[in-house]
Amino acid sequence: MVQIVKVVRKTLQKTIIDAAAFTATVTGADIDIAGYEQATIYITAGEETGTCTLDAKLQIKDSNGNYYDHTAATQVTAAGSSTKAITGINGLIGRVVVTWGGEAGNKYLATTVEIVFN
Repeated sequence: MVQIVKVVRKTLQKTIIDAAAFTATVTGADIDIAGYEQATIYITAGEETGTCTLDAKLQIKDSNGNYYDHTAATQVTAAGSSTKAITGINGLIGRVVVTWGGEAGNKYLATTVEIVFN
């Protein structure tokens, strides 16, 4: 007798920032990540002015409402795109935090940050 096992693959995509242009920290909304073991952060940074940095990281929330850094993407310092693979996700709730830095008045233009869980 042959047993057929159906494997269901879930995918969840969330856009944290879309076409933003400013210097600040953006904290994404809580995301239900139960059942996902890995993810990829996608960053697209357009034209920049001056010297800028962009940092994106996944945080996991504990049962008391505290957030812990799980994985950070490589800091972006020039226009372009990058990805960061994340493995070993354990938790129920997560969020992405994106921080722009640099000298006052400098900014990345047309920045998009997304995360895809699977």
